Amino acid sequence: MEKYGRSSSTLHTDSTIAAEITGLAGLMLGSSPDGIALVDQVNLTVRVINDSALELLAVSAEEVLGRIFPIALSNDDAQEVMIAPRDDIGDGGTNALARGASSPIYVSVHKQDVVQKDRVFWLLSLRDVTARVQMREQLRSESIKDDLTGLLNRRGFVTLGQHTISLADREKRRLLIVFIDLDGMKKINDRFGHHRGDVALLAAADLLRQTFRKSDVVARMGGDEFAIIAQCKNDDDKSHIQRRLSENLERINDQSAALYRLSLSVGLVDYDGAQSRPLEDMLDLADKAMYEAKRLKQKS
Repeated sequence: MEKYGRSSSTLHTDSTIAAEITGLAGLMLGSSPDGIALVDQVNLTVRVINDSALELLAVSAEEVLGRIFPIALSNDDAQEVMIAPRDDIGDGGTNALARGASSPIYVSVHKQDVVQKDRVFWLLSLRDVTARVQMREQLRSESIKDDLTGLLNRRGFVTLGQHTISLADREKRRLLIVFIDLDGMKKINDRFGHHRGDVALLAAADLLRQTFRKSDVVARMGGDEFAIIAQCKNDDDKSHIQRRLSENLERINDQSAALYRLSLSVGLVDYDGAQSRPLEDMLDLADKAMYEAKRLKQKS
């Protein structure tokens, strides 16, 4: 028996085929379903690459051999990278075209040090993990969206809301925190049934989509309550939002064949990025402002 390699990467072979090991190793690497590449650690150039790797990278051998590896390699042993589609892929990109090059693919890259005499290489293993990434993103999307309305749910609001607040703090920008309650939901459910209550919630969600920008964070917090973090550029934005809400609500009610009219209680508070405050505190203030608006409405 002959041994090739070192320690855990030792290759054990039958001594009767030891002389043929180079050719057999090449055959094994060439036919591997995983992408395989050997990259010089000194100048990052590609010395060996198989067809599977060429297909994943959507390049031809001529485009990469002797040139810098087309993916920036991190210091980690494993990384996950997105490969954008290319319109000018070479002969090696035939499979990329077949699977639909209009969409990016995701590739996991694992690397291992290989020492050959005085030279150090990375042995790279590449695998298409697009399906896994898409499933992960789908599960993530589903976990932060409200099943009924398609808006963000409370978890999604907190996740994206905290990110929006952090950006506003960094750039010293202003925001508007809005808390909305759909009035009379219990009466709608009791009189017309929960199905009609769901229809009312869907109408309210459509109203919010019409009123706020795509860059705003819009969520159903649960039950008949909604929350929004809206971008704010000037002092007039608060009155503009209130006016758009009122106008869109009136239009929806006028066009609706329902036996009830939608009504909203709205609380708005300003957020100043120059004076950072926790999102929970701002939501509490907006909630109190909403209940004050509801109280005044009932009083009148």
